[in-house]
Amino acid sequence: MHPLSHVKFHLEHAQYLRYLPKDPAVCLYTYVFAPPNQVKASGGMATQKHRDFVSEPMGQKPVTDLPGIGRSLGDELREAGFPKARNVLGKFLEMNQDRNRFKRWLQSKCRANESQAQACYMALKTWCDSHI
Repeated sequence: MHPLSHVKFHLEHAQYLRYLPKDPAVCLYTYVFAPPNQVKASGGMATQKHRDFVSEPMGQKPVTDLPGIGRSLGDELREAGFPKARNVLGKFLEMNQDRNRFKRWLQSKCRANESQAQACYMALKTWCDSHI
């Protein structure tokens, strides 16, 4: 019997596990180190930047702490009047957390690509689900 077979059995019956790989070692790692709200529906793990962002209070985080927002996009957002992550969060809430509206806004405001806009949306959505 595989040493992780009993873990695999229990993990396969977890409701959110449908998004995870079937390898028992990967499942055990994911189950122990990643809460369900940090597992991407695509099957991959959230990035470290995402995990750090959603696990802490908003406070005075710079806009570049948002997943998907690097230095150049951060510069454009600062120039547009969004120097802090909380400013972008305000816009996100103003749009009623609407995925498409927010992503279009971010793409027009700082020329974020689809992947960057999605990463930012997912981080803000997860943060709101955890903190509001």
